[in-house]
Amino acid sequence: MLVLAALVTMMQVSSREVSFKGAGGFEMSGTLLMPPGAKNVPAFVLLPGSGPTDRDGSVPQMNLKIDVLKQVAERLAENGIASYRFDKRAAHVNSTRWPKDRSQIPAFFSWKNHIGDATAAYNFLRQQPGINPNKVGLIGHSEGALIALKIASDPTNQVAGLIMLAGQGRPLDVVVMQQLREKLPGQLAAAGIQNQLPVYLDYAQRALDELKKDGTLPPNPPAGLAGLFNVSTLVFLHENLQDDPAKLATTYPNDVLVMNGELDNQVSPQNDAQSLYAAFKQRKMGLVDLVIVPGASHAFKATPDRATDQMDGPMVPASLDAITAWCKRHMLRAS
Repeated sequence: MLVLAALVTMMQVSSREVSFKGAGGFEMSGTLLMPPGAKNVPAFVLLPGSGPTDRDGSVPQMNLKIDVLKQVAERLAENGIASYRFDKRAAHVNSTRWPKDRSQIPAFFSWKNHIGDATAAYNFLRQQPGINPNKVGLIGHSEGALIALKIASDPTNQVAGLIMLAGQGRPLDVVVMQQLREKLPGQLAAAGIQNQLPVYLDYAQRALDELKKDGTLPPNPPAGLAGLFNVSTLVFLHENLQDDPAKLATTYPNDVLVMNGELDNQVSPQNDAQSLYAAFKQRKMGLVDLVIVPGASHAFKATPDRATDQMDGPMVPASLDAITAWCKRHMLRAS
C-alpha cells in the first residue's frame, strides 16, 4: 500500500522544463519538480558532481546512469518539497553552445562560472510561483556539495537549508593527492610501470602547488596525468584550490545535513565528512547532523567494498530516508 500511495503521489507531481540565465548570460535548462497542490512550499536547487554531469547526476555519453539527483528530487516531491535541477554548462547537451575559440574554453568552464550558474539557479527558484522564497535551500552531490557550501557560506544569499552529499571537507589538492596515493599503485602496476609511482606523485603535488599559486603547470606531465591536468581546466582548478571547505562551513548560519557513504572511495567519511561536521559544530548559529550510510558508495548505491564504487541502480534506502527525515525537521517545520 505504501508503494501504491507513493506512485499515486508521483503521478500528481508537476514536472516542467524551465530555463534561466547563468553566469555571463549562458542559458541553462532544467527540471522544476513541484509537489501536488504546491502552494508556498519549501524547495531545493540540486547540484551535480564533477565532469559533464547532467541534471539527474548522470553522464549519458559515458553510459553512467547515476541518477542521484533525480532520485532525491522525486523523494522530495513525495514529501511536499519542490526542487530544481539543471544541466551544468559542462553537460554534453550544451556542447553545441560551447565557445568555438579554444582559448576561451578555460574561462568558460571556470570555477567562478560554476558558482555563478548555481547562484543564478538558486535566485531563479526563489522567484517561482508556489515556492516559499524564505525556505529555499541547496543540495549538492560531490563537487556540487562544495558549490552549494560556497554559495551558502555567504550569509547575504540567505540559503535556508544545506545538504552536502559526499562532499569534500578538505581542500581539493589534499583530496586529489589522497585519491592518487590510493589508486595509482594499482593502475600503474596494471600498466607494468609501478616503478614510476614516485614520479607520478611528485609531479601531481608540484602541479597542484603551482596551480594553487598562479594557475600554471610544471612541464612534461606523465602521460597518465594529462587528463587530470588538462589545459581547459586550469582556471577552474586554480580558483577551486583557493577554497577550504572547513573554513567556508564556519560562516553558514543555518541548518546542515552532512551525509557520506560508508564505503565512499572518492571522499573520506572520516577525513571529509567528519571534518565538515566539526567545522559546522564550531558555529554559534545553525544545527548540523552527520549521517554515514552503511554499505553505500560515493553515489549512495549499495556496494560490497570501497574498491567497487557502485554508481548505478537505486540509492540505498537509508540515504533517502535520512534526507526525508532531515527535511521534515528543518524545512517543513512551521516558520
